[in-house]
Amino acid sequence: MTRPEPLRVVVADDSPVLREVVTRYLGKIDDLDIVAECADGQQTINAVKTLLPDVLLLDISMPVLDGVGVLKHMRNLPECPTRTVVLTGYADMDIQEQCYANGAFVCVEKGAPFEEIVQSIYRAGNVVK
Repeated sequence: MTRPEPLRVVVADDSPVLREVVTRYLGKIDDLDIVAECADGQQTINAVKTLLPDVLLLDISMPVLDGVGVLKHMRNLPECPTRTVVLTGYADMDIQEQCYANGAFVCVEKGAPFEEIVQSIYRAGNVVK
């Protein structure tokens, strides 16, 4: 299934450098629209509540509220259409299990090829590429 409009994506990571690199790269893809960048968990929750993006690209380790806390909060948002792709620097299966148990669509390691991250965003957004 393809979509007539771009996937709306929120990028959440506490590293300004990583956020800039990811946003710049994703911004070059015609059918992805970066609607917000967030530096901590509370900003992320506010952006998701306000913008209702298709996909949240979420770092697991962030200040104020970590990625698992964001996922737990999102589970309580009524009619939230957002699917979450978790970026993690941890190979710890316990953390990934916590993410999945709290509604993550998929977990991707930060060291993965960028194309894998992009394909995860498409899958989360229900777009076949």
